[in-house]
Amino acid sequence: MTVNGWQGSLILLGGLALGRAVRLTSIGALASYVALVPAMKAFHGRRGATAAAAVVAPMLFKRVTGNRPIAHGHALRTAVTRLIFDQDRTPSLTWEARRPGVD
Repeated sequence: MTVNGWQGSLILLGGLALGRAVRLTSIGALASYVALVPAMKAFHGRRGATAAAAVVAPMLFKRVTGNRPIAHGHALRTAVTRLIFDQDRTPSLTWEARRPGVD
């Protein structure tokens, strides 16, 4: 993507950087994934959107599937939490409690 659609690389990097700045990297990354396909369509048309979708689809799939199977009984909740926060449980979003390595 960097060679043919360098704008997409900037979008992904910007999402990670902004997410890191507010200490919610997973949400920044998700926002950049969502923005990538329409932005690449604006820059490079249908071909750019297709390339962006090919980049984003495996990343979203990996976010939802995670590293272990979803526990029975909480499938939808866990899948949505994985999609948004890229982990199995919702993190603590209070600013005082947000320290590296601590939920």
